[in-house]
Amino acid sequence: MKKKVFVVTLVVLVSFLLLADTSKAFENSVAGIFLDDAKSMKRIFPDGKMKLIEKNGYHVNIENKKQTEVFSAFFCEGDATLCFSIFVVKEKLNNFKEPIFTQLKNIDNFVTAKGIKLGLSKVEVIKILGGKFEIVEKEKGVKIIKYNIKGKEKFEVLKKYNVPEYFGEYIFKNDKLVEFSFGFPCE
Repeated sequence: MKKKVFVVTLVVLVSFLLLADTSKAFENSVAGIFLDDAKSMKRIFPDGKMKLIEKNGYHVNIENKKQTEVFSAFFCEGDATLCFSIFVVKEKLNNFKEPIFTQLKNIDNFVTAKGIKLGLSKVEVIKILGGKFEIVEKEKGVKIIKYNIKGKEKFEVLKKYNVPEYFGEYIFKNDKLVEFSFGFPCE
């Protein structure tokens, strides 16, 4: 009987640790702008008006003060006004052709609430977000770290936002973070 109780306790404890580690990867903001939060977006769009780009999903592009980074906020069908479901931050390369809606002159770099920013190494990102992830090698020198949180019944953070899933993708080129995205996948 003691052995059975020990095994059940161990399984529950290991499951708890795995779930806790997964939810540690949850990010919800960039530069003080929060996922699914109209109030924080009104700082950029005080009148609530913006022109969404239709290419690759409805979104708006914002650049940093140095014009070296682009922050894109993606709107999913069914989202409330100024409530965005997916955030993407990437280097603004010479081949970036999409229109920029505005520039945040007080932002040198787009940084998440947990301190993720372009230029970090894989080790630094994993140290911040935790160890339960998948690594995909896209091409030589390019690796993607993927985090996924599924199951609203298992994770408080998903219950809070009333969504079934959260993802995070961190793209590294030669061990340098060049793009990251996170949020709630559009259905």
